[in-house]
Amino acid sequence: MKPVDRHGTVKEINFTHTVLKTPDNKIIHIPNKQVVDATIINYSELPKRRVDLTFNLSYNADSKKVKEIIKKAVEKHELVLKDEDIFIKTTAYGASGIDYTLRVWTKSKDYWTVYFDLLEGIKEDLDKAKIEIPYNQLDVHVING
Repeated sequence: MKPVDRHGTVKEINFTHTVLKTPDNKIIHIPNKQVVDATIINYSELPKRRVDLTFNLSYNADSKKVKEIIKKAVEKHELVLKDEDIFIKTTAYGASGIDYTLRVWTKSKDYWTVYFDLLEGIKEDLDKAKIEIPYNQLDVHVING
């Protein structure tokens, strides 16, 4: 049987099924035979959660400047936990750009606010600094023969 991917808050567990309330306010009844063998990930049990973001940026961008822009955006966000380390590293060299990964911590309840705020804010800051997000590129060589 293929695993079922469901997200939500457990509202009830009874003899035959488990009831979830989804983030978009739906109620899902999952037969317990699916739940028993499933891997359960609890995103809200612990008080803090790590936000991971990756930005693929131009090879022409100054790496130090990129990291400074990202760090400033993180430092000014009031919901990022200031007592935790900020991770900003180059993590991959792709076909069209360099990947920079950001990892910060926030309270579990603030996860999505921090995720979307940083994603949007850093993009705006990169645009202001004229650091481009590259499109996939393909070089075609024509050989006359």
